[in-house]
Amino acid sequence: MRAVKRLLWIGALALALTGISLSAGAVTYCFLWVVLAIPVVCYAYMICVIFTLKIYQKTEGRNMISNTPSDFYITLQNEGWLPVSSVQLLFYSTFSTISGLSDHEVYELMPHEAVRKKTQMLCKYRGEYKVGVKKIVIRDFLDLFSITVNMREPLNVIVAPARVSLEKENAGELLKQMDRESALNKQAIAMTVREYVPSDDPRLIHWGATATSQKLMVRELTGEAKNHIAILVDKQRPSGDPAGYLPPENKIVELVIALADHYLQNRIPVDVYYLTDRACRTNVNDNAGFTALYSAMTEYLFRTDTDQIMTIRALCENGSLAGCRQIIWVGFDPGENGLDLLRQAGLGEASILAYLVEKDRTENVVAQADRDTTIIRTSQVSLMWEVTA
Repeated sequence: MRAVKRLLWIGALALALTGISLSAGAVTYCFLWVVLAIPVVCYAYMICVIFTLKIYQKTEGRNMISNTPSDFYITLQNEGWLPVSSVQLLFYSTFSTISGLSDHEVYELMPHEAVRKKTQMLCKYRGEYKVGVKKIVIRDFLDLFSITVNMREPLNVIVAPARVSLEKENAGELLKQMDRESALNKQAIAMTVREYVPSDDPRLIHWGATATSQKLMVRELTGEAKNHIAILVDKQRPSGDPAGYLPPENKIVELVIALADHYLQNRIPVDVYYLTDRACRTNVNDNAGFTALYSAMTEYLFRTDTDQIMTIRALCENGSLAGCRQIIWVGFDPGENGLDLLRQAGLGEASILAYLVEKDRTENVVAQADRDTTIIRTSQVSLMWEVTA
């Protein structure tokens, strides 16, 4: 319809020019000036609308949680004396969605009229970015022309990571199995067998001795226990484009939080190592430690000038990983050199588990690299794994 109106205006202009060439009378000149004045008046009208149209938008709070709906309020108000014939709102849609609002919806407002809406916004990724109205499309009263302007005061939000759980995922079962094996294989220097008492850990039941004696028998472990588990967080930002770095960064942070929560729920002490302006460590052995880690991961900044080798070296340089029974790397692929550094940091005694975030994968694979390293490759989209033999 808009194209037809433009063709009619072009036809009227051609007709006026033809009339002048055939008969240069007052009527033909008047008609020509009217036709030429139409776009001027239309553009002047749209400029007035730009300055008199106000958009107010806000969220329930500036701090939001990824993949959790939050209230979103928007008001479109005509504060001028001219009616607004056509306004279209274009939204930021790469990292957030808004229910009940569409880019295709057109609004008409009389002078001093307002449209107010309350709906739900969902931010997909952890981080800080713009949401809500991105651009405004204003059309003239004849619907011949349009002007698109950027939102003068875009809405910025800080999105905290979601607290997800490994318990519902296959990788959670794999991790618990590794925990059991690590607890049994890494704790003891010597082992004896005795009769089971109710306070014993069921995981220590010696089924061979139980079958022989027809009584529940358990392993009695002696020696220095190695219960320390370390989670190392990558620092690298893969690109300077938010569309390229927000999804994998969100996945890394969610994985770290899920792993820490898994160990907290199973009462296994874990330390999380990460880089800010220096190497930092957060001990997660209670709810206060988990809260401190969650806050640190919410504000954690990735950098394009840092790679995996630099990060691992910085986190391992003080020798604090020497007593670990398990070292978990969460981030992008550090390569064989990076895995070697992790093995050296654990003095060759710690099992290595690597959660590798790969933005271009559509499926997830768990691969056994060698006898002491397990690699889990996961997509950036959701916290799910497909475990294969």
